[in-house]
Amino acid sequence: MRILRLLAFATRLVRLLGVAFDSLQQMRYKLFVQMIGRTIRQTVHFVSDHWLCYKHGHVHDDAFSLRRLAVEFDAFFFRTLMSIRSAHQLGAWQFLADLPYGSISEEMSWKIFWYLLHSSEGGGVDWRERLRDEDRKTAFANCLTCLGQSETVFLLTTLANMATARDGSETDFPEAVALQIYEVSQLVSSTREMCGKTGRDLLGIIAGKHPRLISMFLSRMKTDVDRLGMACVYLFKALPVSRGWIPSPIDMNIIREFLLSHAPSSAPHSLARSILSDLNWSLSKDEDRKSG
Repeated sequence: MRILRLLAFATRLVRLLGVAFDSLQQMRYKLFVQMIGRTIRQTVHFVSDHWLCYKHGHVHDDAFSLRRLAVEFDAFFFRTLMSIRSAHQLGAWQFLADLPYGSISEEMSWKIFWYLLHSSEGGGVDWRERLRDEDRKTAFANCLTCLGQSETVFLLTTLANMATARDGSETDFPEAVALQIYEVSQLVSSTREMCGKTGRDLLGIIAGKHPRLISMFLSRMKTDVDRLGMACVYLFKALPVSRGWIPSPIDMNIIREFLLSHAPSSAPHSLARSILSDLNWSLSKDEDRKSG
């Protein structure tokens, strides 16, 4: 099949180009390594476009053959990502953020998420359960403290792009990514100063694609607001509260509790007022907020 031949050729090409990441570690080769990274990124986009066109044009073909091809494409994508990740000291991580994550399966998204956080494949593990492990979360925060500012931004942006690439009907993966970014950028003291602003901006982008995450963050405020202080207001200012989010009765009860149970000068009370002022009060969620 032509798609398999394309995957085989692209795999050999990426492997050949990736050798430069191991052999050209000196800083004087940085621009050349970045050019190689750009070529690898373009190769992945080219293969991804062909794979998506093939998949959409053969929806009535044998399901087993399509699953096999999906597995082959996922494996190619993961090997490429591993190659780029190995060159973090030479600025190649910027190309991680621009890979076509919407073309891979959800299971591969979980595997890549785990690999980016912990630099191991962890074969056969339950990604969802192990990512909830508090020790793993601490390990990721410690890893960020060892990275430079640019590498940290590239890594967090990559995670955010992975979340926004998932379909709006998928819930678990975007929630896991958003929580990870939220914790390292807003809660962990060792990384909050380094990536607080970037984290808020990225959470706003993710919530723009998955508005239900705003309810999740509001629920977290019941336990985290004392640790965040007034930073919780800045967080919700970065979230698209007025666009696409319809608060549930549970959400409104949380806001009501913040208003009635806390002093006007407190962070919970300020957060509740801020959310109420930013809400879309128009009759339809599609109406412009100013026309309501």
